[in-house]
Amino acid sequence: ELSPGSPLYDKLCDNTAGIFGDCTYKPKVVLDEDILCDPGSLECQAENLITVEVSGMYYEYVRPPCVEQAFYQNAKLTRAKSGNQMYDCADPRFASASAICCNGNFKSRIGGELFTSERVKYATAEARCASVGKDVCEDHGPSDCDDESIGGCDKWLTFYWTAKSCVLKAKIDLEGQLAIVHDTSSSLAGGSNARRMFAD
Repeated sequence: ELSPGSPLYDKLCDNTAGIFGDCTYKPKVVLDEDILCDPGSLECQAENLITVEVSGMYYEYVRPPCVEQAFYQNAKLTRAKSGNQMYDCADPRFASASAICCNGNFKSRIGGELFTSERVKYATAEARCASVGKDVCEDHGPSDCDDESIGGCDKWLTFYWTAKSCVLKAKIDLEGQLAIVHDTSSSLAGGSNARRMFAD
């Protein structure tokens, strides 16, 4: 939730009437300039915003279109838990997953989220874990998070970084279509491949 008085809050609230707490909510707000945030605020610490709350109203951030590599180096294994355990590969350079920290014997897992479903870069996950003397978990389940001292754990659809590597492979069918295979089995026995098909 955005704090009243922050520049982003003021932009989304659009309190032109000047009445405290009385916002005019527009269905679409376009930011035509960079907006500063208060250093140290949760708003400033977030690497990747998906939704923000403004006095009970939620806005979804739609980022500008950009191109990301389908194949990249140093892929990391990510894991989510929603009934069945799910694995995927992710690019550590981008804010693609959240953080769970472990010590050497995999006890006392600590959630590293600042808010529900937060996504951070792998380096940020490493830094948060290091700040409490732990490492990014080799493998984990979000429901295993028994210490919330640096954040909670989303037990459902959020993916979390692991310290394991992941392999991206290409598969081409007889019609020339390309499938990107996220080979999680090389990192963890029993993992399933995620395929994404597209035509040229």
